[in-house]
Amino acid sequence: MLRTLLMFLLLTMSSLTMAADQHKPLVLNSYKDAYNAIHKYSVPGIIIFHADCCDPCQRMKKDTWAPLMPGLRKNYIVYFLNVDEEKDAVAQWKKQDARFVASLPAYAFVSQGGSELIAYGQGYRNKTDLVKWAKDKVAAWNARQKTQPKPGS
Repeated sequence: MLRTLLMFLLLTMSSLTMAADQHKPLVLNSYKDAYNAIHKYSVPGIIIFHADCCDPCQRMKKDTWAPLMPGLRKNYIVYFLNVDEEKDAVAQWKKQDARFVASLPAYAFVSQGGSELIAYGQGYRNKTDLVKWAKDKVAAWNARQKTQPKPGS
């Protein structure tokens, strides 16, 4: 179900920024482009839920995401999802779990290929707090991956 949700999100994204081989930003506007980029670059993704009328969203975009973006583009596909424009995508997240996108800003870290949710958070975080939160969540997810049996073993 989560894989279906994430693929749906790829279909509905109107604004997608990602890392290219030389770390140049690339805007992708179609599912085909996004799907190909995920597989070609084999990197995880970050979905950032925001609204134009949300003051904490705008502050976080400026104070937190903007300074982090050069580094993030080297390692992640980053999606900025406007909840007012992408209502179908928000509905799909809420269908998965009613707590998703209950408040803004919100952000989801997904695994390579978008098959698993690594971490989900809501609310304003400054740069330092977001980096610490993300590192802790990714480390916990990586630890869980190491303890899960591999298919066919």
